[in-house]
Amino acid sequence: MSELAVVDNSDQHDLDQVAIDKEQLVTMVIEDQMFGVPILQVQDIVETRLITPVPLAPSAIAGVMNLRGRIVTVINLRRCLGVEAQDGDNRGMGITVEYMGDLYTLLVDSIGDVRDLPRRDYEKPPATLDEKLRRLSIGVYRLPDDLLVVLDIERVLDTDILMQTPTLPLKRRDTKNGQAAKEKTEAKAGRADKASPETADAETAETSEPSETGNVVSFPTAAGSEAPAVSATESTPAEPATLFERIGGDEAVEAAVDIFYSKVLSDPALQPFFEGVDMDSQSFMSRLCFTGFFGGPQASSSQSLREAHQPIVDEKGLGDAEFAAMARHLQATLEDLGVTADDIQEVMARASSG
Repeated sequence: MSELAVVDNSDQHDLDQVAIDKEQLVTMVIEDQMFGVPILQVQDIVETRLITPVPLAPSAIAGVMNLRGRIVTVINLRRCLGVEAQDGDNRGMGITVEYMGDLYTLLVDSIGDVRDLPRRDYEKPPATLDEKLRRLSIGVYRLPDDLLVVLDIERVLDTDILMQTPTLPLKRRDTKNGQAAKEKTEAKAGRADKASPETADAETAETSEPSETGNVVSFPTAAGSEAPAVSATESTPAEPATLFERIGGDEAVEAAVDIFYSKVLSDPALQPFFEGVDMDSQSFMSRLCFTGFFGGPQASSSQSLREAHQPIVDEKGLGDAEFAAMARHLQATLEDLGVTADDIQEVMARASSG
């Protein structure tokens, strides 16, 4: 037999044994504490951008984001660990993992390197470990200069643990009318601060006695002449906010689109129709469409759910049953956003027209 035909497998056996005896962990840091996740559980490492908050959700849920066409739930690990919030708390680096068929991105302060650690050095969480760390970990490695805590992804994403974090209030932008009123009030307050005592006395002079009807009051002008009578029971009503402003404007549109598609893509009856669909493009067009549903400016010419998804109707036969399901998801989305029942009814009427 030729010497070339002699195969020595001892080296390969040694390499396999080394692989078995070691664990590879992707490391990260939160508040100077090092954590690790088994590399086989990590789907991606991303820089988190354009996270859409979910109103009234537990603070551990930073929001949702679009990751190459898939809607991903973003979890703020600082909140899960009870660590005090910091500026830009929902921005930074993230590790994306898959759990029970869904993707989750875990927000961390920074990403470290990949560590090859001997399994013989693995320990169960010690009793002296902080309770907040111990409940989310499956074990630790004692490194020469640090303690590496191995995260238990199942525990991190446990609904009970997420729900224990405080609920964040719904934040809405000031409407144009509200901002104008605020500026007017501040300007008036500034003039009052600069007014002389004499002017202030004149402005706060007593009003004349009410007339016999008891509901008409006359106010003196600064020069002492009587101003036109004004009914005390009448007031100039504030201009009502539009539907678009009441719901929350552009921010509400973005949140609604992301939440809506997270529901649609999680629906087994609808998900097959969206396979292969460019969700970035679809989400963009739907933002314009949803702006129309909300009665906002710069709306798309598509004025119904069916028109907004016409390419999918033409290519994949999206039908009445599917649109009924999508309408239910839209209604549930609006409820998640805290939209009132009357406004939901108006939006749904717009979305089902055409």
